[in-house]
Amino acid sequence: MDTPYSQSGQDPTQQQGLLQILQQIQAIQNRPLIPDNPLSQLGAALQGASAGFAGQPNPAVAQAMAQRQQQLSGLSQTAGVLGQIGTIKQQEATLTETRRARAVQEKAEERAGKTEERLRQETSLKFADDAWKKALELGDPNTGAVAYETLSKEKPGFWPPMPAEKIKALLTDKIGREDFRKNQVGMAAAAYLGEATYLGRPIPDDVRNMPKRALALMAGKTETQLLHGSLEEWEISLRKKVALAGGFDNLSPEERAEYFALVGRNATDAKDAAISDMQADIAKYGKTQKPIGGYFRTARQRQDLSPSLRQQLKLDGLDPDTASTQQMNEAEGRYRSKVIADSTAKDLRQSAQQEYNFRLGHKDKKQDQRFRYMPTEEVRKLAMGDPNALLQLLDALRVTVKPGAETPAAAASGEPVLKNGKTMEQTIQDGMSGGASRAEVETEVLRLRKAGKL
Repeated sequence: MDTPYSQSGQDPTQQQGLLQILQQIQAIQNRPLIPDNPLSQLGAALQGASAGFAGQPNPAVAQAMAQRQQQLSGLSQTAGVLGQIGTIKQQEATLTETRRARAVQEKAEERAGKTEERLRQETSLKFADDAWKKALELGDPNTGAVAYETLSKEKPGFWPPMPAEKIKALLTDKIGREDFRKNQVGMAAAAYLGEATYLGRPIPDDVRNMPKRALALMAGKTETQLLHGSLEEWEISLRKKVALAGGFDNLSPEERAEYFALVGRNATDAKDAAISDMQADIAKYGKTQKPIGGYFRTARQRQDLSPSLRQQLKLDGLDPDTASTQQMNEAEGRYRSKVIADSTAKDLRQSAQQEYNFRLGHKDKKQDQRFRYMPTEEVRKLAMGDPNALLQLLDALRVTVKPGAETPAAAASGEPVLKNGKTMEQTIQDGMSGGASRAEVETEVLRLRKAGKL
């Protein structure tokens, strides 16, 4: 929104008033002293002649001049006041702009100072961390003691305060410093995974609240390496449990399932997939959402999906490579129900065909006692694969079925019925009857389901 002041800081109304006054002064100065009409000029001339004989100036001219000076004096005072007001406004605007610019500059300098200080601290911390890692690797007590003291002031949770003598003793103990290094990496990995404890003890706040990237840097590993290390620790722990328990039969059902997944084929690929899932959860939630073994089992389950189960997941609108354990289990249940239903329907159809052929007089066929009370026409429909034949058979067996609720295949398989009253497979078969390929029909059916039309 525009303000009533110009960029110079002056009020436009003040400027206009000052201009008008200057124009009035100019008009008065350019105006004749004696009005331009015959009577005024005659009066001034007579007064001038009379005063001239007495040796005095023309009183008409003096009077007009005095009146003009009075008008000009008043206007000049008003113009001076307006000019001073404009100058004050301009000075105030200039001062305000100067203060604003100074505030912006001070904030920028403050931000730059904070950034510079943060970078200085990070550089100092990284320099000390590099020196500590080198001293830890070589067993240099003097360099290590100085570096450790610096690091302990910054992150006492990651580098617990210790006397210089104890630090030097640690650095001269090869086994001790290796254990210390592993403990730091393990704590960083646990904090990276979003866990609150490590080795049964709470993780210090200054470690748990460190950025993920910083945790990896302090541990001397990349984020992916941290996750790899966590997965390897889980694997070692699980194998130790098997050894201590005297065999996998003595493990809990969950641990037994994890162990079988671990020793199976393509375990390396499953580890990579598990790490990818862990990274996705950490990026989304800031921590892992289930135990590491759970990620590995899910990855193995995806690997072991049969082509039929992968196809079932696709029909359900799910990606087999990202499906959860629950989604895979549900898809497997639906697929098995479908297989059982199809097998039962096939057997029933073959038996009906045999019974129908027997009734037609084929002596090489035996009568099927299950159909002896069913009319021949109904047996023929069932033998020919009539969609309503199964419902009719159930009616003949006095099984109550709600009419119109499900199609025969849905009743047999337990598959969910779409809005068109048919199962997914029936809808696909109907589409393929028009000459389209299965892939084309599946794509269209999935699109309609997502759009809420099926």
